[in-house]
Amino acid sequence: MKIKTAVSALAMSLILIMTGCSGESVTFARGKYDTSAKKYTSETFGISAALDDNWEVYGDSELATVSGMKGSSNDEDFISALESNGYVFDFYAVNKDAERGTSINITIDNLKKSGNSLFSEETLAKAAIEQIKEQFEGQGAKMDKADKTTTTFAGTERHSADYKVTANGVSVFEKQIFIKKGGYLCTVTLASLSETTIKELADMFSAV
Repeated sequence: MKIKTAVSALAMSLILIMTGCSGESVTFARGKYDTSAKKYTSETFGISAALDDNWEVYGDSELATVSGMKGSSNDEDFISALESNGYVFDFYAVNKDAERGTSINITIDNLKKSGNSLFSEETLAKAAIEQIKEQFEGQGAKMDKADKTTTTFAGTERHSADYKVTANGVSVFEKQIFIKKGGYLCTVTLASLSETTIKELADMFSAV
């Protein structure tokens, strides 16, 4: 049986992406970015991340654009897009130091829309790896690493995937962390030209 997945972005500059059965009934609410505190918080998925002045954070109109939305970009529009399109970008930030090639993006998948609501985080993490490999090798990139892993993220052990992708002589390191709540999947994607930076990015997150 082929598992259907919604593919979203791995890293906006070079890369792209995409859990499981639970009795939870969850009403999705968008994550919020407090510009004064420089902090992203998702009450739905129980995570937050504190940033500093070195980060450029996408606003709602930019998130709407990369989510394939047209028109306004209020909370209701994002929820409508999640129900109709199956995914939205909840957060995207890029480090202003371009030489670091570092970004954080958070996507939300509607598992009922994609038909994946009966699958676990682990099963879909494995499926994500196969899809990513197929996608980037099809684009001529070299997958130096595509491993199923677990990661302590915001105080909880989570299923994750680690990648190293090389294209045009440039290698990008990626980590995806999967968090399922009810019929929704939150995928946190950390990307950098430096492998050691990935852990630093993960450590920026805490539990709500």
